Amino acid sequence: MSSEGAGRSASRSVLPPGMAMALATVTRLERQGRYAWLAVEAPELAALRPRGAAPVLKVFIAPRPGDVPALPTFSPTYLPSWPSESERPTVRSYTAVDYRAADARIEFLAFDPGAGSWWVDHLSLGDPLGVIGFKHELVLDDEPRVVVAVGDRSGAGGIAALSRQLPPDVALHVVVPETGWPLEVLAARDGLTVQRARTDHLGFPVVDWSDVAATSEAPASATSVWLAGEVTPVAALRGEAIAAGVLPTGIVAQPYWRAGQTRDEFDAALSVRYRDAAARGVDIQDPVVAADLELRWPAPDRVQPQALDTPREDGADA
Repeated sequence: MSSEGAGRSASRSVLPPGMAMALATVTRLERQGRYAWLAVEAPELAALRPRGAAPVLKVFIAPRPGDVPALPTFSPTYLPSWPSESERPTVRSYTAVDYRAADARIEFLAFDPGAGSWWVDHLSLGDPLGVIGFKHELVLDDEPRVVVAVGDRSGAGGIAALSRQLPPDVALHVVVPETGWPLEVLAARDGLTVQRARTDHLGFPVVDWSDVAATSEAPASATSVWLAGEVTPVAALRGEAIAAGVLPTGIVAQPYWRAGQTRDEFDAALSVRYRDAAARGVDIQDPVVAADLELRWPAPDRVQPQALDTPREDGADA
């Protein structure tokens, strides 16, 4: 399937304004430990219009290495329809660390969850990937002077994007694990502070919102928040921030994974929630609605020993 054919297929779908879908080509592939830098290019990507920082894209990976992935079609309520099960691609979500409209190019950082075979290991330069974006951007209003970003290892791509994409007059306070988190992905910028914290049994930094607020030295009215990691601590910290006065519209909280479930199991459960909400007439493109759909889960009875090595890779996938 050519890129031109992919563009025609995508044009039959109903996508939200500013979004685009295409069959793209891999133009960068660099493995660095448990992370990999990737870039994809396609003419259709020049039409993307991100509204804020750290926008999320989804990639569609063919079931067999070297094959061309099939693209979904979307309904007027933005729900996907897929090809047959044997041809249905694997879907993974990532944060655009760099987007260049003039080059129709997206660069992102992928995290190896350490659960055996990783799709990136079967990828080569020039291979096709389906791409759709963007969503879940952190949109700043006129007031915020500080962005607080808290994430586990799987949130490195999103925090790397914030360090590059926030306006220069906005300070960025980052809270990450004290070990195993790649500080080298952060771009140097004025107003960047990094706090290393011990982690809980889910690999998420152990921090209370009161501690974060005291360190960032900014009132709630001047603070925006970006959170990513296992659903339970992400939901808890979002709740603390809202209780302290941070507006829900100023928070991006992404549950990259859920303890006790594989990534595909979690994605399937999220898909059911989104479909049910759309059927009720809920605006599933509203970021506050999306946060409620993705974050409200019963706490797991027990965390599986492998949970820390099987997070959802960078990005919220629904």
